[in-house]
Amino acid sequence: MPIRLLTLLFVALSSPCWASSGVLDFVSGNVSMERSGRPVMAQAGTAIEEGDIITCGDDGEAHLDMMDGGALAVRPGSKLQIDSYRATPEEEQVVLRLLSGAYRSVTGWIGKVSRQNYRIITSTATIGIRGTDYEVMVDADGTYSVVSEGSIGIRGLDQTQELEVRPGMSAFATRTASRHIERSAIPRRLFRLTRFEERFNRSYAGNKARERISQRLAEHVIRLRKVRPDAAERFEKRLRDRHPDLHQEIKRHLSERGGVDRRGNPNQVAPAVSNLAPRAAWKDEGAARKARKDEAAEKFKAAREARIKERQAAKETAASQRAARKAKAASKRKDAKENTNPKARKHPDD
Repeated sequence: MPIRLLTLLFVALSSPCWASSGVLDFVSGNVSMERSGRPVMAQAGTAIEEGDIITCGDDGEAHLDMMDGGALAVRPGSKLQIDSYRATPEEEQVVLRLLSGAYRSVTGWIGKVSRQNYRIITSTATIGIRGTDYEVMVDADGTYSVVSEGSIGIRGLDQTQELEVRPGMSAFATRTASRHIERSAIPRRLFRLTRFEERFNRSYAGNKARERISQRLAEHVIRLRKVRPDAAERFEKRLRDRHPDLHQEIKRHLSERGGVDRRGNPNQVAPAVSNLAPRAAWKDEGAARKARKDEAAEKFKAAREARIKERQAAKETAASQRAARKAKAASKRKDAKENTNPKARKHPDD
């Protein structure tokens, strides 16, 4: 079997999570999914694959947890297609197609480390990402965008020059032109907070986003070192040169899980392996767990025997009391019978 085929087979077997682009983390209201022209049940925990179309009704909202640590919130009355979302040792690429409505995104590590491979497409514009928290809205007039963190580059489909949109800025693009606009110019039906906006902020934005991204990036580095060491070396050099803060975060995560060598460099051991305790430790833990179980069983047995003895003693006490009452009652009946029977009475002179 060719070496290339063996490598691909190894990757497929050792990393089943690469088969999906993410997962539906939260679903509310009328939300549906379509895959290869067929409906897919849209519920929390459903895997997201390339080509999937997520449609939210007027009361629907969906939050997507993506494989690179990014997150998407598909707003009510919107339709989003995941053209491509890959964060594997072979390829790093994101292509999202907003068909209608609006969505918000906090980009993962692809949007930070491989910005040139991140693209949003609408009916009138394309958008490039530079590691950001942004929103995109589309209607018959054109494409609107808002940036909260980082920056984006937006251009009409027939344009060649991108318009940069920085934090706090908004933009509008048609096929032939793009320009900055005031937020008040965005239609209210498109640019508005949704019912679960606060949940999205708590789960994916700010410090939470940075922590998620660094964790997923650390996992990617380890997978890359295991499958393609040469590519991993180039990737880590790019991180050290261009994103030293992310590189430090990666080393911290690897150190916490025992995935670095004495010099602080990532090992070629996957986290799923480096996190495993030695077999002797497993046995010790198993023995301790069995001892705790046996101790609990002994306590239960002793308590059960004590309850049985208490019930038996109570029964014996109740039985003796009943016998005493019966004897007393019999004695009273005998005395009463002797007092009422004339033949049994003795004459005072006798």
